[in-house]
Amino acid sequence: MGDLYVVTAPYVVPKVRDRDKGGYMHRGYYQHAVIDADDIDPDSLRHHLEGDMMAPVETPEQPAEPAQTSTEEPAAAQPADPDAAQSPERPVQAAPKADWVAYAVAVRGPDESEQDSRTAAEATSKADLIARYGG
Repeated sequence: MGDLYVVTAPYVVPKVRDRDKGGYMHRGYYQHAVIDADDIDPDSLRHHLEGDMMAPVETPEQPAEPAQTSTEEPAAAQPADPDAAQSPERPVQAAPKADWVAYAVAVRGPDESEQDSRTAAEATSKADLIARYGG
């Protein structure tokens, strides 16, 4: 996965990789969409960056996990109401695509099976998953 870029203009039509057919095609993206640098033609990316139509995604530094000094396992947190539905936590933009696929499956509609949701999410680029579920 390459760097991520966010669309800052109201609408752009960069040249992006068509993973199904190979090669590049022009595709429209609305403001706030996120595009993986591996998916966009380098000349098109340069053009959109120079025109202030796109910008690099700023990702916060991830703090290192503190080392556990105790050999005891922490107690599992219990929800206040075990019957209450809990929404899954949305992954950060820098998370791997697998995390975004899992999130898409977790928030699927009631009429969509888990397998159908997983198949569709895996066939979607990470940038498109972020654009759909990231906002």
